[in-house]
Amino acid sequence: MTREISPEDYIGMKIVSAGGQYVGEIGSVFTPAGEEQGEGLIAAISPHRQLGEKLTLWRTVPLEGARIHTGGEVTIPYRVEQVHTSPAFSYTPETLDVSISRKILAHYGRDPNEAPDLAENSLISPPRALKHDSLEEEQCIPGFMAWQMSTEEAGWAQAAQLVGLGMQLSGHHALLKEWEDDAKALLLPRLDALGEIRIEDAAGKAIAELGLPFDVDGLNPSTELNPEERATHQQTLWWECQFNNHGAARGAALVLLLLGLSAHHEVVRVTSASELLRLTEKSLALVDLLRRGCMSDSHTVREISVNALARFEEEHEFLSEFQNTEHQSGSEDPSHSSITIHGTWAAFNSWWQPNSELSTHIRASCSPDLWNAPNSFTWAGGYNNDARQRAASRLRTWTANNGIRELKCVYAHSHGANVALESALEGVQIRLLVLLHPAIVRRSVIETDRILRRVGRILAFCTRWDIAILADRAIRLFPSLDTRIEVVYRGWFDHGRYTSRDVWERLKIADKVGAEMQMVDPNFPVP
Repeated sequence: MTREISPEDYIGMKIVSAGGQYVGEIGSVFTPAGEEQGEGLIAAISPHRQLGEKLTLWRTVPLEGARIHTGGEVTIPYRVEQVHTSPAFSYTPETLDVSISRKILAHYGRDPNEAPDLAENSLISPPRALKHDSLEEEQCIPGFMAWQMSTEEAGWAQAAQLVGLGMQLSGHHALLKEWEDDAKALLLPRLDALGEIRIEDAAGKAIAELGLPFDVDGLNPSTELNPEERATHQQTLWWECQFNNHGAARGAALVLLLLGLSAHHEVVRVTSASELLRLTEKSLALVDLLRRGCMSDSHTVREISVNALARFEEEHEFLSEFQNTEHQSGSEDPSHSSITIHGTWAAFNSWWQPNSELSTHIRASCSPDLWNAPNSFTWAGGYNNDARQRAASRLRTWTANNGIRELKCVYAHSHGANVALESALEGVQIRLLVLLHPAIVRRSVIETDRILRRVGRILAFCTRWDIAILADRAIRLFPSLDTRIEVVYRGWFDHGRYTSRDVWERLKIADKVGAEMQMVDPNFPVP
């Protein structure tokens, strides 16, 4: 370089390629861990939007051999094509691991036409944006970058990866295939099932092979690590999960789960406890953590916690209060033919109540016939197929007692979707079924066909990689290529966003519901 400056001095400088073309401005500069100050510097060029996509990217370029000019420009010894094909970040990382630095340098040491596919082997290329007509499309923090950061968004991304790792350790690879697009976007490592291997043995091997400064017995909900140490260890473990360089990928995933029990973010703690309960014996520490999660402000965290506890019979007394179905009385208006169906654990929220903000909005904007009288339909919200089957039979009886030949529109959340679908199997006719975060139970092709004969159209609103559904080992939709099924994806991870009036108004969901209703066959139900 022509003169000595500190890494911080590069920020804001303009970068020009060897051919004299403007590339961008330097937004961040990294000294890879383990390198001397000023050696092996990597610059991240300020965000720009990739052509044809919504995603904002940070391109990376080495500063070794760069020439600094008096006008605040830096000429790099690379062609502009090499920069445009370089590794990119969707979020600015707080640190840059030396192994990633070497992959970046490897890219610039080769002809751009022969550069390795870094999106596959170094996993630092962000996911492609979804091609949906959404007004908003949040991006997840993918791969190892989630473990570098301490933000709330990073916490949710970490929890998402922990669910994916837990699914594989517990042998649910077939379910993972149904979420494959989301898994690729998350850059989720792939693992074999844990099988008969003891958690202590697998985790202990990973700790020893990776030289981590703790032991399995010392990892519990009260483990204390400073944020820098935690981030370093988590990244080391994630890379082992990804590449299995030490033959300890499964153990590394288990250590990530164990570390998660003491994480700063509640969703990480609860997700780790939920997944570990599937892999080990019940412990008071895990149960206590999940009980606290049942009181969370987050609907998704509550759902994960209570579902995990529901797998244990002795917890049912504690969980009974979440099945309270007392509901507010509506007006004395005549009964109508559109209804809401809550999911499991009805007491978690009140969106389905006759006088709730969302019910009021739905009545005013797309379903004026939404039930608003006493004797509205409810069910116990039990966490099993029998409870949902009883609810479906109750809905059939309820419609008959109220003289309803067909339900015009049914709004069903989570496992409430299964109540609606089971009721269709029993003969209830539904013109439009609106599903909010559906958690679907598998059904045969014959059952699916019978359902679709009694449902005019299905409109499903889903979030990508819904953590609560995945922790429950459910699927989003039953298999079907029927053109009467429309699926809309908005955002990531959350299991409760579509029960919010604010979200309905911002995304104009009522307009979509109204449009779908117009598309129902006027001759429905078709014999």
